[in-house]
Order: sequence, then structure tokens, then C-alpha cells
Amino acid sequence: MSKIELPWVDKYRPSIFDEIISEKDIIKTIENLTENKNIPHLLFYGPSGTGKTTTISVCAKKLYGKYSSSMVLELNASNDNGISIIREQIKDFAGTQNMFLQGIKLIILDEADNLSIEAQNALRRVIEKYSNNTRFCLICNYINKIIPAIQSRCARFRFPPLTIKDISIQLNNICSNEGLIIENSAIEALYRISKGDMRMIINIVQICIPVLENKTINDKIIYKCTSKPSNTLIKEIMDIIDNNSLKDAFYEIKEITKNYNLIDIVSFIIDEIVIMDIKSGKKCQLLIELAEIENNIVFSKDVQIDIQLGGLISILKTK
Repeated sequence: MSKIELPWVDKYRPSIFDEIISEKDIIKTIENLTENKNIPHLLFYGPSGTGKTTTISVCAKKLYGKYSSSMVLELNASNDNGISIIREQIKDFAGTQNMFLQGIKLIILDEADNLSIEAQNALRRVIEKYSNNTRFCLICNYINKIIPAIQSRCARFRFPPLTIKDISIQLNNICSNEGLIIENSAIEALYRISKGDMRMIINIVQICIPVLENKTINDKIIYKCTSKPSNTLIKEIMDIIDNNSLKDAFYEIKEITKNYNLIDIVSFIIDEIVIMDIKSGKKCQLLIELAEIENNIVFSKDVQIDIQLGGLISILKTK
């Protein structure tokens, strides 16, 4: 039986600071804090797939080496957003005597923005009580969901979406190791789809492998494997709306988008509107109306796709 390989997100996960492609100034600062063993409480925030969890994992490995399992507690707040995670697991770990290594322990709390306000207030008290022997690293996507009392106790680092330049370097390295060729058009498509999420990009590239011809990855393969609308399709939709009646545009767009998720089409149209050369007041109004369509599709329990598509076409017809 052949050996099953690791997923590429794990296979190519950085193990040292120099391999992390996130914002270099942030990584250098954290590396210096780690080298000096002068880690404060940390709060990493920003979009998914930008290196937050990887950075603190490399930091923990550098600090503790083979003793990481006894010195580091990793939790995910999405598994339990109640106060019990604070009162039980975190409090117990922070209050336990070190067995193998003297020094500061580290608690990593991923998706901390899922914690309830009650749980965050309890966490604030735990942070205060155990600061002499424990450091906390909170990781989240939305810093506004973290209470000010916790924010003020942490050194905050924002991890922005990765740039297309950084993504290109990393993808070319991965593809070179795997014996693949990736075209610039594919990199641009991956950047457009992921919005700078490197984890998503690596997963997409890996699922494309079975359909490759001549081991070459291009934008057509990316869009085919992800079922995401291409730039060409979005422009075609806009042209149909501009050059047809509402009724004709509705039926034509419904036909050409039947294999796509409407939420993806709305999302990419919003991206187009953002860069479109129209008056700012009109642009803001369009974005507000498109956001309502997006909200209806995502959160409505009995969403009628045809109604939302009709609403989308009506909004764009007035641009």
C-alpha cells in the first residue's frame, strides 16, 4: 500500500522564522522578542491564511524545543466559546508547576474572537493572575470582537493579506519542489480567489494535480477546479446587463451562471465596482445595495436565488 502524503499546507508549513512570508517587520520583531526571551502577551489579528498561527508555532518551537508539549497549551475557542474553557483548561494549565523546564509557559488561544464577553472577562482576570509564569497569545480575525481590557494587555500585531509578490515566490518554490510549472495567469487567479489567503491557495493548487496536462497550472484549471467565476465571465455579465433589457439579461445570466454559486458572482462583482471609474457617491450606493444582496444570500433561511439574481441585475442596471 502506497504511503499517503501529508497535505501540502502541512508539508510546506514554515518551521523557522526565515521561511515565513508574512509582513517582514512583524516577523523580525517577534523573532527578536523570542531571541531575547522577552515575550509579552500577544494578540495576532488579520485575515485567515496570513501566518498568525504559524508564527506563534515557530516562536514556541524556538523557545522550548523538545519540551513544547509540556510548556505550550494550544486551544481553539471555536470548540468551546463558553467560560468553561477559561476556568478549567486555561486556569489549570497556568497554575500547574513546570516539570521539565523552568521559565514562562505559553498559552495559544486560536479564534479568540469566538469567545463570549463573559469568557473574555474571565480570561482578563486569568491573564492578570498568572502573568508571572505564563504568557498568552490570542489569535483572531476580527480585533473589534476582543474586549479593550484584553487588547490593552497585549502587544498587538496585524497580519495583512499576503501580497501577490510573496505568494508568487512561495508558489514557484512549491511547484519547483513538486515538479510542476505554474503560469502567471494561475497565480493572478489564485490571488483573486483567495484575497491573500496562502492556506487556501496551497489547498487549491494541490486539488488541481489530477487534472493537469503536462504538469502545467494555468488560470483555466484554477477556475475549473474551484468553480469560481473568472474575470472574463464577470465582464460578460456586466456587458449583458448594459446591453439588454432586465428580462432578457435575467434569463441570459441565469443560464451562463447555472454552474456557479451566486455569492461568488456577487463577491467578484463587488471587487469590480470598487475599482470602477464612477462617482464616489454612486459607487458607495452600489456597494451598499450589493452588500444587502450578499447578506440576503448568506443569512436568509429561505433565500430565493432567482429573486436575488433579479435584484443584482436591477442594481447593476442603474450604475
